[in-house]
Amino acid sequence: MRVLYLPNPLPLSTIASWCQPNHLRQHNVALTKMAGLHLYSDTNGVFRLLDVFAVHFTQALTGTGDKYSFGQVSSSEDKKEAVTIEFLDTVSQKRWESILHYMVKINSEQVPAEGTIDLLKKADLLSKYDTKMQLIKKTNKIKKIQST
Repeated sequence: MRVLYLPNPLPLSTIASWCQPNHLRQHNVALTKMAGLHLYSDTNGVFRLLDVFAVHFTQALTGTGDKYSFGQVSSSEDKKEAVTIEFLDTVSQKRWESILHYMVKINSEQVPAEGTIDLLKKADLLSKYDTKMQLIKKTNKIKKIQST
C-alpha cells in the first residue's frame, strides 16, 4: 500500500527494509505472487508498480473513476425489486445444488459457471475418475483440514 502513492520507483532493498527480519519470507512470497500477476516491474533491483494497476487499484480503493471502479452511484430508476433474504436463500441453494450435482455427475439443468468448475478442479475436488467414493474421501480430507 505504501508504494501505491509514491511517485517514483524504489529500490527493492528499501522496500525489504520496511519488513521485520522474521517476515522477509512472506515479503518475498508476496513479491513473487505480484510478479506472477504482472503488477510491477523490476528493473535493476528497482520496484515500480505498473501504471495501469496503480491507477485502477487507487480508483477501486477510493471509489473514483468510471462505473467499473465502483464510482458510479445507481439511480432510483436502476433499482428493481428489493432483494429479500428468501430470494438470496433460493438463489444460493440452487447454485450450491448445481455444484453438488456437477461434482457427483448427476445430470442437472443448471451447470456451475466455468470459474466454479475451474476452482473445483484446482482444489482437486474433481478428477478423471470421479466416483462417489473418491468424492467422499476428498470431502473428508477437506473437513479434516478445516478442523485443524
